Amino acid sequence: MKPAAAVALGAFVVLVLVALPPASATDRTYVIEATGFAWNPNTAITVTVGDVVSFHVYNNDSVSHTFTLTDFSIDKNLPAGTSTWANFTADKAGTFTIRCTIHSSMTIGFTVQSTSGGKTPGPEVFLVFLVIAAVVLAVRRGRRGTSS
Repeated sequence: MKPAAAVALGAFVVLVLVALPPASATDRTYVIEATGFAWNPNTAITVTVGDVVSFHVYNNDSVSHTFTLTDFSIDKNLPAGTSTWANFTADKAGTFTIRCTIHSSMTIGFTVQSTSGGKTPGPEVFLVFLVIAAVVLAVRRGRRGTSS
């Protein structure tokens, strides 16, 4: 393959990879209730970076609570017998805590996994390395051809 053809092929592959849409975000909706000074369900929640997260929170108690997730700027007041929505995009990975700032025992774990989730890189990474290898080989062959 001539160097110009290899470079053109490499450029084409890179353009195709860039044009591919990113992994789509998932809309995730959770219903959480404050009942008996506890969150129900009281199970850790895991989402992925980029997910659009919605919490519909109900206060079934006879006292006020808050629904607070500080790292995502969520701080909702929940007077007795009311409900509220908290919506946001999970834009950073990590482990966080949903809490009631009035009653410190009311917590739920909230984890946002990175988009790779620690998994093996996808085929697009292999294609990028393949393109780089093709360009390097083309340049080397081109240099050999001009040395005589």
